[in-house]
Amino acid sequence: MYCEGPSEPKLTERQKDNLRILLLENDCIPVFLGRELWEKFQNFCYVYLWPITHNFSIFMPQSATHMGQNVKDFQQADWRAFKRANEAYADAIMKSKQIRDRDIVWVQDWQLLMLARYVQSTRRFQIF
Repeated sequence: MYCEGPSEPKLTERQKDNLRILLLENDCIPVFLGRELWEKFQNFCYVYLWPITHNFSIFMPQSATHMGQNVKDFQQADWRAFKRANEAYADAIMKSKQIRDRDIVWVQDWQLLMLARYVQSTRRFQIF
């Protein structure tokens, strides 16, 4: 899956359509989250999830900073963005014509921990 992030130039709809075609030809499913959602999603992932999934406690004094950022109070907006981003990926999977019954969808990393929760389907494929 491709995700447009803040380091990427803003794409026009025509550019997104062309990118979709190129990615789909190579069995990739594009997901365009938009800059603001991407930034909040990444913030939640790296401020909250990264320390937890890498054996750091964000609530301990020695973990008061992470990757040069001060760990701050839990941000509801970032949490909502994390859920919306996972829903967007799940929606792309559900709409994909490339995934067939009995396929296996491999989710590679902690940023998409909630993806399986949002994939609700009668389609018969597995998510790992």
